[in-house]
Amino acid sequence: MGQHRCIKCGRSISAEVIFCPKCGTQQTAKAGGAPAPGRRPTSAKAVGIALAVLVLGIAAIAWVRIGTSSVKPNAAQVADEWSDSRINTDPSGYGTWVSARLDARIGEVRQLLDQATTASRSAKHAEWSDRYAEAQRVYERMQAAYQRAQDERRWPVKLAGGNFDEHQAIVIVDRTKKYLDRNQAAFTRLRQSELQLEDARQTLERELETLTNLRAQVGTIADSAATPSANEVEALRAAAVRSQQSARQAPTRASIAALADAVGGGGLEALDMEQILKQ
Repeated sequence: MGQHRCIKCGRSISAEVIFCPKCGTQQTAKAGGAPAPGRRPTSAKAVGIALAVLVLGIAAIAWVRIGTSSVKPNAAQVADEWSDSRINTDPSGYGTWVSARLDARIGEVRQLLDQATTASRSAKHAEWSDRYAEAQRVYERMQAAYQRAQDERRWPVKLAGGNFDEHQAIVIVDRTKKYLDRNQAAFTRLRQSELQLEDARQTLERELETLTNLRAQVGTIADSAATPSANEVEALRAAAVRSQQSARQAPTRASIAALADAVGGGGLEALDMEQILKQ
């Protein structure tokens, strides 16, 4: 077994050893410049070429992706193959397509409006709203009656068909106040959902009116026997874009359903008014 000296510290080591046992330096070559056993010298030039090829490959892939996926369609290319050249070739056909597009969106908005209206009406008659309102009413009336009786030194006070002395009035005020405090957060959350639901309903009403008016304008162009003019084509483009914006920005079936569940789910404690008024 041959010997050679470490390329760093100079210690005499076996030619088969890859790492110097003294300093730990990897032995890339034998003494005299011959390659170490099992090792092939790495060319800096070869490494550079490999890296350059890798970088060019990554750049080529990125360029292809950018060229094929990040190009934004123009206003005419809404969910179809209506390119500028196709519109110029068949403007009447484009008008028919835009009309159909608007008809479909108007139908969707009508369904959403029906859903929101039904949910909003249900929310206005939800039990949780009446429950909290009743507790609020009893609290305010008993508090006012208590204060009046204290000022006039006249007991008992009358409320809900019953007569209550000073101690009983204090107990009722305390019970209703605690109920209201415990349920205030839930009531506020439910009320906000109710308001959001009503706002969604009004938004859909306005959206339906806008799209209906737009459909009438488009219909005048699309139903005409004459070929649409350049200005009319631009109006059709704008209508197509507006239809697409409506689908993106208006309330969705899922959002309305979530609000309907929120206002219908309650979350308030049951209110036992007989227990609260118990003497």
